[in-house]
Amino acid sequence: MTSYVTTPIYYPNDVPHIGTAYPTIAADIYARWSRLRGRETFFLTGTDEHGKKIENVAHKRGMTPQQMVDELSEEFKRTFREMNVSYDRFIRTTNEDHIRVVRHILGRVHERGDIYKGTYEGLYCVECEAYYTPDDLKDGRCPLHLKPVEVLKEDCYYFRLSKYREWLLRYYEANPDFILPESRRREVVSFVEGGLEDLCISRSTFKWGIPVPFDEGHITYVWFDALLNYVTGAGILDEPERFERFWPAVTHIIGKDILRFHAVIWPAMLESAGLRPPRRIFAHGFWMVNGRKFSKSLGNAILPGYLIERYGLDPLRYYMFRETPFGADGDFSEANLVGRNNSELAQGLGNLVQRTATMIIKYRDSVIPDAADAGEMEHDLAQAADETLSKVAEAIEGFAFKDALETIWEFISRMNVYVNARAPWALAKRGEEAALDTVLAHLAEGLRFLSVLVTPFMPGSGCSIAERIGLDGVPVADALQWGKSLTGRHVKQGLPLFKMLEPPVEEVPAPITHAADPAVLALGVNYCVAHLNGLRVKRETAQLEQRKREVEARIRVQGRGWAAEIPAACGYKEIYERLGKAPGEIPSPVDSLSEYIFNSGLGRLPQINVVVDLYNLYTLTHFLSIGAHDREKIRGTVRLEFARELIPYYPLGSQSQSYIQPGEYYWHDDEHVLCRLDVKQGEATKVDELTRHVVLIVLGNAAISQQAVRRLAEQLCEEIVSFCGGEFTIIEGARSD
Repeated sequence: MTSYVTTPIYYPNDVPHIGTAYPTIAADIYARWSRLRGRETFFLTGTDEHGKKIENVAHKRGMTPQQMVDELSEEFKRTFREMNVSYDRFIRTTNEDHIRVVRHILGRVHERGDIYKGTYEGLYCVECEAYYTPDDLKDGRCPLHLKPVEVLKEDCYYFRLSKYREWLLRYYEANPDFILPESRRREVVSFVEGGLEDLCISRSTFKWGIPVPFDEGHITYVWFDALLNYVTGAGILDEPERFERFWPAVTHIIGKDILRFHAVIWPAMLESAGLRPPRRIFAHGFWMVNGRKFSKSLGNAILPGYLIERYGLDPLRYYMFRETPFGADGDFSEANLVGRNNSELAQGLGNLVQRTATMIIKYRDSVIPDAADAGEMEHDLAQAADETLSKVAEAIEGFAFKDALETIWEFISRMNVYVNARAPWALAKRGEEAALDTVLAHLAEGLRFLSVLVTPFMPGSGCSIAERIGLDGVPVADALQWGKSLTGRHVKQGLPLFKMLEPPVEEVPAPITHAADPAVLALGVNYCVAHLNGLRVKRETAQLEQRKREVEARIRVQGRGWAAEIPAACGYKEIYERLGKAPGEIPSPVDSLSEYIFNSGLGRLPQINVVVDLYNLYTLTHFLSIGAHDREKIRGTVRLEFARELIPYYPLGSQSQSYIQPGEYYWHDDEHVLCRLDVKQGEATKVDELTRHVVLIVLGNAAISQQAVRRLAEQLCEEIVSFCGGEFTIIEGARSD
């Protein structure tokens, strides 16, 4: 029997994070279990290295796309080694055999008549490498990355996906286990029942990709390219005998965000190419931080190396699959990781291994004794071991990893109860040698079972348990039977399997230092700085959303030109004139927000998070410029200065580079642009739901006193804290005398 398991292939536009680790470790658990059952197993992972996003990021870094993916694919391999991932092949979509497969399959689908030429215009998210309809967007932005989408129009080739709607529905009905869990299956069926549009499968506006074999001026759409890695890895062209052994008995482990690509487009592609669909697709949920999935683009990614160094690899692997059912979303908590390590690993499994080894060393000179006649408690323990093995096997085959671990820990608890009930130390004291032999032998045998059961989840710990009871390696699961195979083997003590860990202590960063060029202050600019610490930034609140709607309604009543009627009030017009800016050349912060309401596709204020949404409201109602920055992203001193040369930066929420012109004032730290003039905040230090410490800068002008600016800063901070918790401190800014 064979077993083939895959992860998604990962986009190497940055280093891997815990969101990457999650499906990779899940596939590793399944692959290790399959090998323990004696199956021929193939485990595939890798990197998806083509597409516009790769080209864009490489350009920003001053590298070629190939140079960047070469560097980052090695980073993924290094991280997977750190996580003790036992993959059989690390595939790259720039591999020569994969390029040949993509062109071969495109040719087969084209010959089938399922590809035709056309023109596409749509809303495109570069981060997702996917098109969206207006209804898919959230406040006009990508629903996953919360970033603006691009309107793209270009000649392309289409795949006749709509042709396969009825075939897909029949296939889903005939294969109810094709999509797991069931809730995801229902989502896909409902989506396909609603109708399918043909799929754009080529691009002609950039070059980083695999050329289409029948039109070299087009490159293959990244998803059509990426999905085919699964058949490349199995050897479809170069090792057809191996391909026949492993295909289609494959399980794809993927995130729920890419389920439609795998459960709709992928089987239709295979059917068109004359290949069988995969056995099953399991779509897992996300690890979240404050309600948002781990994501490099959202800036809330936690690197595995940090957690491994701080807490250890096996505790991390254990926590990720013990905390939350695989398939559901979970909220990552270092405190919960520490709690489970201390109570379940160190005091549970670790203590059981340590005390068993200690007693065999002490009472039997390190040699595991032959069990004498077993009593009722011993029979119950043996039966529990067999039942545990059976339940764990069933749970892992169904990807119910949390259930498997709960079952294992029930058995560990049962063994600890057995130790306390039989009290081998008391048997030794009373000289009941035969009974002591029986207890020690049964405890060692229980550890033999546990070495097998925990190995898929914690391979280092499983191997260590096997070594401590005198085994050369972890036994094969399918041959595991309760017995006397350990008699005469020598036990080793070793260090404790797991350390007791200290809960993480959050360090409050030092207040920023700030400085202002007197020449900028002489324009009439003044400012106030505030520090907010210990926040839990919320995505939204009903109360705040209602206030936003009320402000929008008041502005609409006043009409499109309402901002122009604000008396010189803000003083921005005068300041900009002094800088030589024509009227309207640089909008005030009020104008900028007004644009969202009257001219943008949103038709309302954007929803970002409570901190940003609140200061947007204050800008509209108090006519001041306000910016919030993640304190932990700020480097060095914050300065308000004139630009002496053209300075590039990325405005908040934008994929497009902008510039600060010479002679304009701007805020910056030692590495980043924080804000241009009063309105265009930079992307580099943005606040998101992972942010715990905020630096708030309220900018005033000659029309508003420094005292008024400070009062407004205090009022805004009080509101932020009322929604997000934490505390704040006001640091006086400066203004010209």
